Amino acid sequence: MDDPSLTPKGRREAIGVGKLMKGKFDRIVADGMNRTQQTAHLIAPGHKVETDKGLATLNVGEYSGKKSTPKLEKQFNSQYVDHPDKKIPGGESVNDWLPKIKSTYGKYLQQSKDEDIALVTHGRPMAAVKNGFKPEAAKEGAAPHLASVIKVGSDNVPREMKSKVVNSNPAVPPMKLSKLARA
Repeated sequence: MDDPSLTPKGRREAIGVGKLMKGKFDRIVADGMNRTQQTAHLIAPGHKVETDKGLATLNVGEYSGKKSTPKLEKQFNSQYVDHPDKKIPGGESVNDWLPKIKSTYGKYLQQSKDEDIALVTHGRPMAAVKNGFKPEAAKEGAAPHLASVIKVGSDNVPREMKSKVVNSNPAVPPMKLSKLARA
């Protein structure tokens, strides 16, 4: 599976998310991917970043590293998202992945009753949270924008707080419970 570094734009966005979230979490946890780890360290410079591979995005196998095009997205969606039990060659099926991300998210949601936890991950896990862990979350375009921050309140409902590049002086509402930041 491809494991690229952050682009300059991604670095700027991660720094912006860090400014948005500064001081609003007790722990920061990222999946094991290179760009996600980089994002977490830019969001929380000087903080220990925990790693949890349970936050990993869908392993798209043979699609990994391919440039996304409308034709390729349509092919992927019709072959694997519309048939979520079908395993992607070299990867996993959507239905194998969804319970893993749901379980991991649930674990942190439980822990967040006592502390605020920032979860840093890729787009599909964020889309899974926002879309109720349904197969449609694996579709290209279902994920929130880059540098999105999701707030989960006491009702356990995730809501997107802020998208795209975050300015240096944002008016930020108080955050409660878990947050996710997309790398």
